[in-house]
Amino acid sequence: MKNSIIAIIFSLALFAVLVFPIRSAIVDDTYIHLQYARNLAALHELSFNQGEPSYGATSPLWVFVLSIVSLAGGNLMLWSKLLSVGFAVLTILLVYFVADELTRSRFIAFLAAIVMASEAWFVRWSAVGMETAFSAFMVLIVFFVFFRRFESRGFGVLLAVVFLLSTLSRPEVLLLFPLAVFTEAHVYRSIRSTAKWSMLFVIFFILWLLVIHHHTGSYFPLTAGAKQGRFALAGIVARSLVPIKILGATLLLPWLAVISSIVLGILRGDWSLVLRSALPESLRDERRMKAFVELAVLWIFSLPVVYVVMDFQLLSRYLVPTIPLVVLLGVFGFFGLARLLSGRRSSQRIIAGILVLLTIVQSVVFFKTVVVKPTLELTDGINKVLVPFGRWIDKNTNREAVIAAPDIGAIGYFSHRRILDLGGLVSREINTIRRRVDYETILDKGLYLRFNPDFLVDRSPKPERFADKKIGSSRFTPIL
Repeated sequence: MKNSIIAIIFSLALFAVLVFPIRSAIVDDTYIHLQYARNLAALHELSFNQGEPSYGATSPLWVFVLSIVSLAGGNLMLWSKLLSVGFAVLTILLVYFVADELTRSRFIAFLAAIVMASEAWFVRWSAVGMETAFSAFMVLIVFFVFFRRFESRGFGVLLAVVFLLSTLSRPEVLLLFPLAVFTEAHVYRSIRSTAKWSMLFVIFFILWLLVIHHHTGSYFPLTAGAKQGRFALAGIVARSLVPIKILGATLLLPWLAVISSIVLGILRGDWSLVLRSALPESLRDERRMKAFVELAVLWIFSLPVVYVVMDFQLLSRYLVPTIPLVVLLGVFGFFGLARLLSGRRSSQRIIAGILVLLTIVQSVVFFKTVVVKPTLELTDGINKVLVPFGRWIDKNTNREAVIAAPDIGAIGYFSHRRILDLGGLVSREINTIRRRVDYETILDKGLYLRFNPDFLVDRSPKPERFADKKIGSSRFTPIL
């Protein structure tokens, strides 16, 4: 117990040291969630613009949590950041607990926890008050319940519930459901048992779809249409490099360990054999161990592939829900490969420890040299440009004014005006147009003007590019 406490304290201390320099970090999307939470608490509707319910919040569960804060009179910005960091801490603790549960080794659990605590993208997105760490935590909860499912009949119902909640934390987690159904049916050969909990989830999810469609007119978040491009086979190779660069920048060795372990396992007749060799010999061939490893491998490879195939505008935070599983499998792979190199337990620990140390160094160096400065610069830009814009609009425009803007979070939150979202995240009309043409075309041709905005916030690097320009019956006059 004492060693576990020391390991946990060390891991959390490392996370705290890394997150502290970017503790003030914010992104514009944070304000989108805050706006939705404020309206949900005050008006009992899921909306960005008051009186216009819309499914523009990627994480309705996160909005619901923040709305409770708003109802209690809490500072939304402060609590969004505290909760985000809090779920990051819980994720690190859960990585330790899951690794210990699987391997019965506190040393392996410690290595997994410190790799998780030092992962640059995880740290970066845990600081900004968004749902990213929360969704990573929920995904890990799904894996934990999936692992324990056959211990009690009640775990089947629990699995259906946590699947629904995790899907409401990030819509991409829905992909995990068919993967889990396939894995359980494949490993356990228990079609009837699998059908029970999976049908329960389907019922829960259909009920949610009916409720959210009735309320907003949409079945899925509008972000799907706004962030998704057009399928082009010729661009798949180039798009594939994006997730490789993102995850390779911080977790290169764990990924190489996973891939190498799978290849060596295939050569030995069982693709997951090397990954499972980090587990206790008495547990290595248990079906639940095989199921956990199989589902984890499917998850970490499938999500990036789906993003690439569907041509999503991929950001690093979209891959964070895979990171806890990449870390766990990577550390398992380190030990599996070390076991192939040496039969001595002490040597295996040294080899795995060195690989973990190199992983931490890579991630921390990347964080310090690549992540921190742009993160703080973005925060500074939001605080010095978008927030003042929002406050200026609040003080100097009619209460009925409509503001067309591509970055809507801070402007909408501080202006208290109706926003026409040129990105299509919360405005269904623009979302429909975005599926046909890009943002610049919408602006240049004035396709948004049919919705009668009074003001345009333009983020072009060219100052006043629309000054005195006339599009249709609208003439532009610069104000700021």
